[in-house]
Amino acid sequence: MHIYSVNDPEFKSYGNVWDDVSSELTSLVLEALSATPIPEGSKYVASAPELESVKGADKLGFLMFGGRPFQLGWCNGHNTQLNCLEYHRASEFNLGARDFILLVAHRWEIEDGKLDIACD
Repeated sequence: MHIYSVNDPEFKSYGNVWDDVSSELTSLVLEALSATPIPEGSKYVASAPELESVKGADKLGFLMFGGRPFQLGWCNGHNTQLNCLEYHRASEFNLGARDFILLVAHRWEIEDGKLDIACD
């Protein structure tokens, strides 16, 4: 498996890097995100009131999703296996309080409900 930076050309077909989002919109969300637990395994919370109630979170959501409903959640922990992946049909905005790795693939790479992580 190759690990690329989101700034590498290989990432371009998977999404955009928004490096011009004002820190006024992200700093309080990042502060609240930094206070979420980091378990030994992993934990996913799709909608976290402690993030969604942060001052300015509504403005960040509007910027990212143009007025459509949105959730702010988190996924934290230490993974040692690739035994469960998320599947999205809509846009997702990832904002990290710490470094993280995203395993991304295109829908056409999923065959019979499985993703071969050895593929390039």
